[in-house]
Amino acid sequence: MTNIRVLFVITEDWALITHRLHLVKDAIAKGFVVGIATRIDKHSDKLKDLNINLFQWPLERKSLNPIQEIISILNLYKILIEFKPNIIHAVAQKPAIYAGLARKLCPPTALIS
Repeated sequence: MTNIRVLFVITEDWALITHRLHLVKDAIAKGFVVGIATRIDKHSDKLKDLNINLFQWPLERKSLNPIQEIISILNLYKILIEFKPNIIHAVAQKPAIYAGLARKLCPPTALIS
């Protein structure tokens, strides 16, 4: 068993299910503590069945509103403070940029994007 905590940051729960679920399952199998920050929509039951830490992160993918974007970064920062990941795996451009910004305010954390 390991105490490594990995947080997957992705815009939509369906994208995690279709593109990164194999990585989540592999991390769980290796004993990592797994968290997911995403917009929880249709797949919450499937994700909860994996016994992971699930965080609602309502990022608007197409938003250009600076206030909304700052709020999204602060919400992700709050998730980082609560979950305390050792590794952040960010999927797509906005999550990678926002995770990079939010992690600057936290203890050292590896970022994979």
